[in-house]
Amino acid sequence: MCPGISDDLLTIDDSKHLARLHRTPTGGTERIHTLHLNSAAGLITIFSVYAPTLGASDEDKDTFYDQLDSLVSGIPKVEPILLLGDVNARVGTDHQSWSSCIGHYGTGKMNDNGQRLPELCSYYNLCITNTFFQSKPQHRVSWMHPRSRRWHQLDHVITRRSLLSSVLGTRSYHSADCDSDHALVCSRMRSLPRKLHCSKPPGRPCIDIARIGDCQRREEFVYSLENAVKDLPEQDVMGRWTSIRDTIYDAAIAAFGKKEGNNPDWFNANLQELEPVLATKRSALLAYRKSPCEKTPTPRKVQRTGPGLFRLLEKIGCPPKLRSMVVSFNENMKGTVVFDGSSSEPFLINSGVKQGCVLAPTLFGIFFSMLLKYAFDSSTDGINIHTRYDGKLFNLARLRARTKVTEVLVREMLFSDDAALATHTEEAFQRLKDLFATACSEFGLTVSLKKTNIMSQDASNLPCIKIGDYTLEVVEDFTYLGSTTRENLSIDTELSKRIAKASATMAGLTMRVWKNKLLTEKTKTRVYQACVLSTLLYGSETWTTLM
Repeated sequence: MCPGISDDLLTIDDSKHLARLHRTPTGGTERIHTLHLNSAAGLITIFSVYAPTLGASDEDKDTFYDQLDSLVSGIPKVEPILLLGDVNARVGTDHQSWSSCIGHYGTGKMNDNGQRLPELCSYYNLCITNTFFQSKPQHRVSWMHPRSRRWHQLDHVITRRSLLSSVLGTRSYHSADCDSDHALVCSRMRSLPRKLHCSKPPGRPCIDIARIGDCQRREEFVYSLENAVKDLPEQDVMGRWTSIRDTIYDAAIAAFGKKEGNNPDWFNANLQELEPVLATKRSALLAYRKSPCEKTPTPRKVQRTGPGLFRLLEKIGCPPKLRSMVVSFNENMKGTVVFDGSSSEPFLINSGVKQGCVLAPTLFGIFFSMLLKYAFDSSTDGINIHTRYDGKLFNLARLRARTKVTEVLVREMLFSDDAALATHTEEAFQRLKDLFATACSEFGLTVSLKKTNIMSQDASNLPCIKIGDYTLEVVEDFTYLGSTTRENLSIDTELSKRIAKASATMAGLTMRVWKNKLLTEKTKTRVYQACVLSTLLYGSETWTTLM
């Protein structure tokens, strides 16, 4: 309860001027209670809710969220909202999919109710404050399951996303005696008073008092003031004071002038000190471009320069004319700068092809393919796939035939500058990693150890794969190009992320598209297909189906 409000919500003690009851509390439904307060920060609407449990029917859940949706939609967007209570929803830790309403400090895994709550929050730009503040693990949970004895966070404090900066913290207090199996959840907020905007007349310019030392200006001021005081009219005390004040000010402005701003540009003010530093930096940059220092080669550096790439092009049968064009980008290449009809002296270009050049991905693809061929040419580790060429893969009887059947070894899968290795056993995978690391060292490439992860599917023990002395991280799920793969071959995580991203996209287009009366239904349908449906079904070609 709020301080100053009685338990029956009928009496309010406004001695501390915390808040005043704006409208009579409404009973609402058996699960939703609404309270409207008028505070120094403006009108505040508080919803006290008790959502259906996870075992309730879908009809009860739909009815509850429909009622809550209708109540929230009736609150103006500029009015603060506090949604408090037991929502019986575990929202999980998927911040990437629900970035607008779930923070980095969630707990547990999302359940069915946890899917409904973020959808409502995304639609109305609300956020679950429990997940936005780092605290101890026991301060992020509020209820313990009676059978599994695991703690979950079912009680949330929800407010508008724009008001998240006014929330100082939200946590659970397990020591509070609430006569309930749920822990007390408290949220500290800082409400700023409303700003009253009123018109203010522009002030008078300041007098330049630095010119008072000028004798001629002082004499002009005294002469003009004496003449002006002689002609003052007879008035009362306040009128005479106003006239004298204005007369003195006008005479001072006429004699000494207005005070000008004295904020010189910091660069021009310190130009003498900055010019030597800039000249030194410019000369060092030019010297580095003329003769860059040689460091450990990287993939982009190897593909731009180095005779090794040219020998690889010759080995794979690259035409001499095309090879000479590639070589010309790296050896004895010169350029000039044309400006205002005149050209500069020729200068050497030693950087080779740039990252945006069309030749860059082609050369790197050739270089990387030759590296993999050199690394795994004599290896037989991988995954053998028994397949047919005629396309009748689901007829198992035809796979037992001796004709039109072949075995394919799947070992490395390439996409752009990324590679994935696959084997049946941990020992075989370690051998492939050793061969790959050795080949990268000989070709002048460096493996990014932090970006290299291991995923084992249907394995009893976690594998331990090393590159040198570094043990690679084993992950349960891996996201690549927006698609998530789990170790148990389930697509539930991918489906949850797709639904979350589609819901966020749907909510973001509410005012501009769905509630825009100037757009036709045909246009809205096209926007739905282009933005929402494409987001929902992204990567669906790779989803596994139940057989």
